[in-house]
Amino acid sequence: MNPGVTLLHKGDVVKFQKASVQKVITGWRKITAAAAALGYNAPRYTQVLRAVPTVLKTCLHSMT
Repeated sequence: MNPGVTLLHKGDVVKFQKASVQKVITGWRKITAAAAALGYNAPRYTQVLRAVPTVLKTCLHSMT
């Protein structure tokens, strides 16, 4: 806000902006069947999630 100011003196006018707290995404985790199963605390769920793309492809091909 005050890029040229290096030293403040009595009577100087300084621009400022009120601070705010915001949520920020700092990174991403890879989405995998194992990671999703871990979130549900169900190891067998990994097998179920891995089968979903195959089942969907089969269903879509049978519809056409």
